[in-house]
Amino acid sequence: MKKKGKDISIRLIKKNDVKLFRKVRLNALRDSPASFGQKYDHEIRKPLHYWQDLVQKVTPPAQDRAFLLFKKEKAVGMIFGFIKEKQQGSVGGMWIHPNYRKQGFASKLVKKILKWARDKKLKTIKLWNVNGNQTAEKLYRKFGFQLTGKQKPLESNQKMIISEFKLKL
Repeated sequence: MKKKGKDISIRLIKKNDVKLFRKVRLNALRDSPASFGQKYDHEIRKPLHYWQDLVQKVTPPAQDRAFLLFKKEKAVGMIFGFIKEKQQGSVGGMWIHPNYRKQGFASKLVKKILKWARDKKLKTIKLWNVNGNQTAEKLYRKFGFQLTGKQKPLESNQKMIISEFKLKL
């Protein structure tokens, strides 16, 4: 399950990755508060069992998955894949540590999650992107995602609007 290249690997989150998952997720929320529906100040106060439950939801036998991106041995990114309906999935929670952006790592995560979606025989996959985040929009469009026309306020900041993208697999 590892994908290597330039000291980069991507692997599934495992049941014993609770502390690592918590650390990466909190780093993401602190670094990019305008990109997520949750808030760092709220999530950091959650007890360990909350994080254990989250990890359980993205590891077998659950159908949803989360992948961690490593540079050498350091976790520097993540992405989630969710199965919403029988043949429809969604992508969420993608984040790359600021020191590792603009190096193609986000593309590697998207490729990994799209492979997962195809392996699951999903027909479509959707995601939400904050309006104005041109870097992310350009990335998603590169893979064929298209706007659906649906918009809504970001849960953690109602002043920000997010737009839905969809890709037919």
